[in-house]
Amino acid sequence: MKDKVEEGKTYCALCSRLRRGIIYNYAETHGFNKIALGHHRDDLITTLLMSILYNGQVQSMPPKLLSDNKKHIVIRPMCYVQEKDLVAYAQEQAFPIIPCNLCGSQSNLKRVRVKKLIEWLAQENPKIPSNILHAISSIKPSQLMDKKLWDFESFEPINPL
Repeated sequence: MKDKVEEGKTYCALCSRLRRGIIYNYAETHGFNKIALGHHRDDLITTLLMSILYNGQVQSMPPKLLSDNKKHIVIRPMCYVQEKDLVAYAQEQAFPIIPCNLCGSQSNLKRVRVKKLIEWLAQENPKIPSNILHAISSIKPSQLMDKKLWDFESFEPINPL
């Protein structure tokens, strides 16, 4: 990874693409059409805020997704589970942890900063993480300004959801 990524860039994008490619190839080779990933609630809400803050898009990770090649259904069965609960359960069950010396090893990662922001906000209002998760499932397109959905000159819906 370190050989392939430019100095000053993060490993995350390349690492996740390679990891996903391995999983998809394995599934296809063995005739599996469903892929379960371990993303949890905190991954979904952190991804949503990163997307809004750094990409200017409202998107996250859905609990169920048809892959781009239409060959696999990706599920995230832990999407409502808090990371801290998964950590406690893994410790209680004494699951082996496969160490990675890349994840989180770089300074100033956006995901780490956004995660800290959510934690900071939750100190004032503990419901904030759950509220962010709820917001992903309670979209109100009429209250947004997506020009692909609304013609703001005629105020007619273009492609209502």
